[in-house]
Amino acid sequence: HEDMLALERLNRAHSVFQRALKIVPTFVPALCGNGKVLFQLDRRREAEECFQKALKQDPHDWQTLANYGTLLVRSVGDTLNGEMMLNKAYEAAPTPHVREIVADLRNQVMQAGEEEIPEVLKSAEQMRWDARYKDLDLSKSNYDRDELYRKGMA
Repeated sequence: HEDMLALERLNRAHSVFQRALKIVPTFVPALCGNGKVLFQLDRRREAEECFQKALKQDPHDWQTLANYGTLLVRSVGDTLNGEMMLNKAYEAAPTPHVREIVADLRNQVMQAGEEEIPEVLKSAEQMRWDARYKDLDLSKSNYDRDELYRKGMA
């Protein structure tokens, strides 16, 4: 019952953001909010598009940077770009209190890493992304072998 209620609220929020974006398609708070809702609805590609559109309008919007960084780490496993976005969000935070919140978020997201999804639920895109290190020749790479083992990539 709670899941259905949460889903209903997310769909209602998505509808509100869609109406706002019909009026002002470049409104950064609506693009960011819609991206966050789409991310929570497991519509990652659409969420990513919203975040990218928002960052084209305002490349220093700390909320969009934080949400996009979280998506990259948690959904895609792109810790390099995700952490870069989270660091930019930290730098762009408007107050010391917000900076502290963003730092906590960055630490939580980076510690949690990529969300574990059962193989049967993964999309083709996720399967290709997971295979990115499969053929990595560790003897010829500049990657730290121990670091890859700790992260389960080798």
